[in-house]
Amino acid sequence: MTAILAAFSGVVMGWLIQEVGASDPRRLLANLRLERFDIIRFMAVTIAVAAVLLPLLGFVTPLHTAIKPLQWVGVIVGGVIFGMGFGLAGFCPGTCVVAAGSGRREAWLVVVGGLLGAAVYHLTAPWLVDVWHRWDVGRPVLPDVVGLPAWATGALLGAGLVLAVVLLPRGVRNEPS
Repeated sequence: MTAILAAFSGVVMGWLIQEVGASDPRRLLANLRLERFDIIRFMAVTIAVAAVLLPLLGFVTPLHTAIKPLQWVGVIVGGVIFGMGFGLAGFCPGTCVVAAGSGRREAWLVVVGGLLGAAVYHLTAPWLVDVWHRWDVGRPVLPDVVGLPAWATGALLGAGLVLAVVLLPRGVRNEPS
C-alpha cells in the first residue's frame, strides 16, 4: 500500500509540475531571475500544504520520517553543486524527470548527470565521512528549534508562506513592450 500511495503522490506531483510549467527550463530560470513568480508561488503553496498536513497526519497515523544529521560542510558543498546545476541546466531533480517524461530530450542529460552525481557521491562518501562528521550538529528539526509543537510550527510556516504568495507580484516582470 505504501508503494501505491508513493506512486500516486509522484504522479499527482508530476502532473502539477507539468501544469504549472515548472518543467520548462525557461520559466524556471525566469523565476530564478525574479522575472516571474508563478513557480515560486507553486513551490511555496506545496511546502505550505505539506507543513500543515504532515503534522496533522501525525495525529491520525504514526509517521516514519528519517531525520538526517545536519552536516554543514555537506549542505554547503551540495548546495553549491545543486545551485550551479540548476542555474546552468534550468532543471532541478523533480522537474527534469517530469520534463524528460514529457519529451524534452535535454532533460535526459540532466537525469543522467544526476545519476552520475549520485554514483560519485556513493563512491566517495566513505572517504568523506570524517570531513562531514566534523561539523555534524545533530538532528535539529524546526519545532524543536522554535520550541513549538509540530502542528503549531507547521501552521505558522504554512500561514507565512501563504502570506508570501499573496504579497508576491502578479504577472511577468521585464516583458518587452
